[in-house]
Amino acid sequence: MNYKHGYNDIGITDLVIAQNCLQNNLTLMARDKHFNEMAQYLPLRIYTSK
Repeated sequence: MNYKHGYNDIGITDLVIAQNCLQNNLTLMARDKHFNEMAQYLPLRIYTSK
């Protein structure tokens, strides 16, 4: 990922899903690596099985 130059390969659909989870205080259940990358910079909660 090249965040410094604005390239991140995260699709609009993933961004909308993340925004919806953040806005509605939801925990996301997904296996997509993009959400884990976004969670490094946003307070996105991702469900992890134990």
